Amino acid sequence: MISYILGTAGHIDHGKSALIRALTGVDPDRLPEEKRRGVTIELGFAQLALPNGAILGVVDVPGHEKFVRQMVAGSSGFDIALLVVAADDGVMIQTREHIRVLQLMGVEHLVVALSKSDLVDDEWRDLVALDITELLEQHGFEEVPIIETSVVTGAGLDALVEALEQRVSAIDRKASTEIVRLPVDRVFTIEGAGCVVTGTLWSGVARVGDTVELLPSAKEARIRGIQVHGIDTDSAMAGQRVALNLASITAVEIERGDTVATPRTLMMTRRFDAALTYLGPDDGSAVLKSGSRVHVHHAATTTIGRVMLFDEASLVPHTEAFVQIRLEEPIAAQYGDRFIIRSYSPTYTIGGGKILDAQATKHTRLSEEEHALLDALHAGDLREAVHGLMQISDLPYTSVALAKRLGVARSKVAAILNESDFERIKIEKETSFITTKGAQRVRDAIDRVLLAFHEDNPQEVDMSIATLREQAAPYLDPEVFDTFFAQLEEQKTITGKAGRVRHNRAPQTAQLEQQKIAGNALPILAGRGLSPDSLADLSVRLGSDAKTVSRALASHVESGELIRLAGDLYFAKEAIESGAQLIRDYLSEQSEGASAAQLRDVLGVSRKYAIPLLEYYDRAALTRREGDLRFLR
Repeated sequence: MISYILGTAGHIDHGKSALIRALTGVDPDRLPEEKRRGVTIELGFAQLALPNGAILGVVDVPGHEKFVRQMVAGSSGFDIALLVVAADDGVMIQTREHIRVLQLMGVEHLVVALSKSDLVDDEWRDLVALDITELLEQHGFEEVPIIETSVVTGAGLDALVEALEQRVSAIDRKASTEIVRLPVDRVFTIEGAGCVVTGTLWSGVARVGDTVELLPSAKEARIRGIQVHGIDTDSAMAGQRVALNLASITAVEIERGDTVATPRTLMMTRRFDAALTYLGPDDGSAVLKSGSRVHVHHAATTTIGRVMLFDEASLVPHTEAFVQIRLEEPIAAQYGDRFIIRSYSPTYTIGGGKILDAQATKHTRLSEEEHALLDALHAGDLREAVHGLMQISDLPYTSVALAKRLGVARSKVAAILNESDFERIKIEKETSFITTKGAQRVRDAIDRVLLAFHEDNPQEVDMSIATLREQAAPYLDPEVFDTFFAQLEEQKTITGKAGRVRHNRAPQTAQLEQQKIAGNALPILAGRGLSPDSLADLSVRLGSDAKTVSRALASHVESGELIRLAGDLYFAKEAIESGAQLIRDYLSEQSEGASAAQLRDVLGVSRKYAIPLLEYYDRAALTRREGDLRFLR
């Protein structure tokens, strides 16, 4: 079953809902207030089966100017639009605005129903049809069929279905291999079933049992059940009106405008670069100034944003330009999504376009490389876009991360990356790619920061690797940084040891000094046995500061020649071993154990040394403490 979304458009009271009811037998006005007032307030839904077997999921939109927001929310998923114009009224205000919305949302397939044709004569119908044709041509819609209809007499209904069928046959079927994306336009609770969300499935295949993510909350839920056009099914595909029964989440945790998506495939954004078509008001009198505050409509979401122009201070009506939209609230947007902007006050549709870079950096001018990237994205040249983004960012990207960044299928991005000459960083089963320039930037930063450290700290032998990472490349994941670090170690540029690193071109003065200090300290510590000098006292005897002495002894601690215990006490390995033997001999004859005081006397030391030593022997599994007593293990 091939499904498409048919959306209505047109002025209030021109008979959109009545026409859908006549075609499908379903009244799309479901709210009591809508039935009482005879006015569509919310999106309505129905299903139309065409003779060729295609199924149209019908989205009926409000025609009143107060409900343009609902119209825009519904139009974001249209494959084909049915513009309804009443023959007795002709083109009206919302007719014009809805046509603008369809143009800006990229709807290419359109059929016009000239409703209430039985109320006017032939001459009047011809004049109205001419007005409609001229208006549509102004907005890029050519050779649109106009079908005269009447729901009272039934005239033209068969011809309208035939025209829809012909238009549908020219539509490319929506891809179902992409990630799941469903903007939520309704959310409610069904007793015994729980939370249900509805919307048009923009892409992907949703299956019962799948786990999905709700954005912006990032909460996950499981698909318990699926209905397509009111029929239970195990799966739904792109282009269908879908109701999802979700488990592990409640209706109060979801709002209209949220997005259901494959987990960890979409990112929220407060800023995006786009190709904007500015139409301006109907009279073409107003320019759009950079920084203008507007209402931004994307999918089923509306927020406030500012339009930042790159190359001009303002745009005149009926022009297109690259812009950056900065939002007051985040949205779940991807490359290729359509959006609408409406003036802040009074509110009317003034433009819209296509999102190009959904995770754009904040900028007000475009470099040559950035402009080339937007050109590639605008043209749909994914290969150039991938290379352009890699060159601009100079950051390492996995195919998963880059696909998420661009909002396209991972397989498409992976194929481009695998054929590229980018440097590869292998971490377990994942490969990151980075430009040669970007990789050299990291290596140069490590080299520069480390040499600067040695120059500024001539008394220091090495610096902390964690500090080096923070200063040289804080934007890198630690695992990626470690890969560059290892490369420089292999090249003999740097030497890392015990969480610290030194540059191999650093002066040897500090290293030789530390070796001298350590050489003098070792016999002093060995001579003191189990009662060594404190670090402060040892530093005085050696004529140096405690920090330098501590670092001088660090390599001997790592090698095991010295044992460092609490309180900055350093013991010679031989002294520790001799103490262990004393305790072993004593406890082997004490079946009832021994107290700390008794073992202190055995070791022949003061409490200052006894407690750290006994705790060390506990950790070393020589002794076992039970209450105030210790036993051999």
